[in-house]
Amino acid sequence: MLNTRDVVEPRSSVHEMSFKSAALNRFTSTAKAGFHSSTVFATLGTSVVTLLVLPVLDVVFDILLGADLSAPDLTRIAYSGALIALTVSVCSGLVSRVAQDRSLGIFLEVHTHRRFDFSYWMGAAVVPCALAFFTGIVVIATAFISSTDHDVTLLLHVLGLALVGIVVGVMLGIFASGIALKQSNPYIGANMIASFLPIFVGVLVPVKYYPTWLQHVCHIVPMSHTIRILDGNNPSFGTIGIDLLLGVIWALAGILFVNHSVKALRNGTQQSLL
Repeated sequence: MLNTRDVVEPRSSVHEMSFKSAALNRFTSTAKAGFHSSTVFATLGTSVVTLLVLPVLDVVFDILLGADLSAPDLTRIAYSGALIALTVSVCSGLVSRVAQDRSLGIFLEVHTHRRFDFSYWMGAAVVPCALAFFTGIVVIATAFISSTDHDVTLLLHVLGLALVGIVVGVMLGIFASGIALKQSNPYIGANMIASFLPIFVGVLVPVKYYPTWLQHVCHIVPMSHTIRILDGNNPSFGTIGIDLLLGVIWALAGILFVNHSVKALRNGTQQSLL
């Protein structure tokens, strides 16, 4: 006698394997497309300027500005500026990839069929994360060389925090991509984050010196708690976990904007995602 359980379980196993295979294929194809379409590798000069010159100039600018303001700890400014430059780089790279997919109609096709395609977002983030990792090493090394005490322990802490910056950068990229769907400029979200994130996390001036009401606003901004570790606080999973949780919340908000825009397209209240 045939047992129903013997029939159902293999089918469910095959369906699960098929689902995982399809998700893996979407991830790899999205990542490959991102690599081949990246303008960073267009020419050698573009690669050098994007990956080396601009990130180093960002750190040098923060240090010089801190020196003009007579900041007491230029090393902190250099490291915090390097971490935020890393985060913004990932965010901007992901937004740029989504903007390309919007113009090609790929983004709409993906999100019309799925409310949240994890494989797409992770595949789209591969190239920005890889490039930002290389850039992060450069800017953190620049900050270390420019420091006066050359504290190796602090350098190792910052390298660990760079991983947090990459993850948060992906989440902010999802948020920035989502809020830009109803705008004619697909980069408006990334530009806002690049402009205001250094202020709200306290790159030049620690958040603890801000007015009380502004401190409360800063506490809901990802990376604001991680940067506080550079003020002398010991690194802890709790502190880092707060920023990761905030990043997830911001990313979920971005997904809600994406779903709302796709729904508006179906209802006819929005004409396109271009």
